[in-house]
Amino acid sequence: MFELLSKLAEIFSSYGQQYFTGRRGAKDARVAQCLLDVILTLQELVARGERILFLAEDPDKEFADALKRQVDGLEALRAKLEDARALLTTIDVEFYLDLVVFIDVKSGLLKRWTQQATRSAYSTTTLFFLPSEHLSAALESGRSYANAQGMGLDRSDYLFFLAERLAQVRATEIRDIRRVSGAELGPEIGAARTRLDGARKLCRSLLESMEQALGAEALARLRRDLAR
Repeated sequence: MFELLSKLAEIFSSYGQQYFTGRRGAKDARVAQCLLDVILTLQELVARGERILFLAEDPDKEFADALKRQVDGLEALRAKLEDARALLTTIDVEFYLDLVVFIDVKSGLLKRWTQQATRSAYSTTTLFFLPSEHLSAALESGRSYANAQGMGLDRSDYLFFLAERLAQVRATEIRDIRRVSGAELGPEIGAARTRLDGARKLCRSLLESMEQALGAEALARLRRDLAR
């Protein structure tokens, strides 16, 4: 889950920085509001992810509750990105195509993680999902099936690849982190915190670019509009 958030922050930072440093940056309030909405949502998910990592060292009911809220939050983000398809393609058609493997409603990575979390809340597969190298390979495989409408119907190679990588992770998973000490998860928790810290910095940097392009008052106005 933490790698998913990190990758999404990288994608939005890359395309968002290009948009707000270009000449069009201050011209389309709808696009700016869409990007602001997603970045603020990512920041909330990152903050909750950090809380989940803290609770994972001694998981209890609060851990399960936080994980459930994260499932709901990622599903809301997935729907939000799908609804924003037209706006994102106005920034760059490749922008939406880079997101398709995350947000596809049937076999996208966000959907797969939420299914995994619902099935097994306390497993390390749920907590850490796919390591960076597996996730990058899955994105590359799925990207070849991406189009302006989503993912192609015939995506069997991608589905097989994703299932194979998840099987590798599950083969060595801890099925219930309540049965081990926090120290046993220490290295993986530390790596996940590093990824979340990077995602938080990318979100903050993009917000700073937005403020420079739009002006502090305009950005504050967009925030107020989103809060209504």
